[in-house]
Amino acid sequence: MHRVMYTNASQYVSNRDGVFYYIRRIPYDVRQHYASSRISYSLRTKSVRTAARAVSSVRQRLEDYWLGLGPQQMDIPAIHLVRADDLEDNSPLPLDAVEMYLHTKGKTDKTFIRTARRNAAYVAKVLGNKPITSYATSEDVQVEKHLRLDRVEAAILDKDNKSLYLMWGKIKRECPKGDTFAWPIKLASERCGCSKSDVGPIMQKLEKLGAVTIIQKGKAGKYYGKANIYRREI
Repeated sequence: MHRVMYTNASQYVSNRDGVFYYIRRIPYDVRQHYASSRISYSLRTKSVRTAARAVSSVRQRLEDYWLGLGPQQMDIPAIHLVRADDLEDNSPLPLDAVEMYLHTKGKTDKTFIRTARRNAAYVAKVLGNKPITSYATSEDVQVEKHLRLDRVEAAILDKDNKSLYLMWGKIKRECPKGDTFAWPIKLASERCGCSKSDVGPIMQKLEKLGAVTIIQKGKAGKYYGKANIYRREI
């Protein structure tokens, strides 16, 4: 059963099978920012009073957000003469935008929510915590590089291998990203406190994770040896 409530306090509330939903058409001047022309998500309550309070909060937050988006679409005379420092950007900050999105879309998946918040935090950390409309598309590359490093290091931690973790820490500290380095087995075993026989498998794991790439394989000899040469990728 679907019923829309038309009271002043809850004009955007719809009752579906006893559960209240927030239903609203997106204003035309900000519709280009959305994938749909209408917002619809569950308020997760069967109480009229609770739904009215929830929709009041949601409506205010949405309208504040739309107010920041709207002026960007206006044709303002001589806007090119206004100094950039004097233009006020009212669009939300990354973390605020994510929270607004989660509430608007009614996302409940814990993994999705955690990932969205973490990615927003990365953007703020790498590019600065500034209004979302002030970011340039060219800055995406910087964020992706940061995310790649985080994914690799998270995978290293998930391996629960102390020698692997220490080996990567030594490489990252001593070798800048993109540089090549010689990594003799004896030196590597001393740096991470593992046996010489463990060095090869550890470096192979780092290769598989994308942390390093082997450029030249070393050669073992009776009187001398040549170390493997690697390149740090992240």
